[in-house]
Amino acid sequence: MQKVMVALHRSDDAAEGEVAAWAVGSWGDRWRTAGDVHGLVVDTLRADRARAGRPPSNLEAVAAVWLGDAALADVRAATHPALADLPRSVAERGVWLVEEHRQKVGERPADPAAHVPSQGFKLVSLMRPAPGVAPDVCARHWVEQHGPLARRIHQGMWHYTQNVVLETLDGDHTVFGIAELHFRTEEDYTERFYVPPEGAAEIMADVERFLSVSASTSGLFTEHVLRTPTTWSAPR
Repeated sequence: MQKVMVALHRSDDAAEGEVAAWAVGSWGDRWRTAGDVHGLVVDTLRADRARAGRPPSNLEAVAAVWLGDAALADVRAATHPALADLPRSVAERGVWLVEEHRQKVGERPADPAAHVPSQGFKLVSLMRPAPGVAPDVCARHWVEQHGPLARRIHQGMWHYTQNVVLETLDGDHTVFGIAELHFRTEEDYTERFYVPPEGAAEIMADVERFLSVSASTSGLFTEHVLRTPTTWSAPR
């Protein structure tokens, strides 16, 4: 079983929220009825997306899909029904095969109800390399050096998952990783993002070693667990 991440960008003539609503509705049904899908989580952009600090342009939904070999082969061949005949409201998609590194795992219900948003919200980032640094070097530093640093300073995080891109299956080849920082409450995000506050400088100094902040795309998202991944152990 492999994890695939999919990003959906809204077209300029589509209404805000249109792609997000489609992603947790009809699109989610496509994945679940196609078979060989062992987990499906869809994150949809919140209305207060600008609070993440870097506007996410038209990015409206990011999905994590856990696939068996047959479904992954269909995705590779661009024949999977969930990725065919996308609505006109979707202007662009990115599809990546990733390796998951769960740096921090908090407790949550083992089997969340489908279509019910999870508690809290996520800061999701499509990450692009720092100038002059190779993507594999960026990914290694992110996992081995930045991950432990983030666990120590971002004390408000509930979950922290690093998704290292192994292969770009469709779309943007500049993304080397997708970060998922899950916060249980608003206060955890606003008051406990940097603990102590002086840790912000340490974090940013390290970020500059592997990440182009200006080229990366981030936003605040609501998580929808549409099929509990079989890789999640209880409690999570």
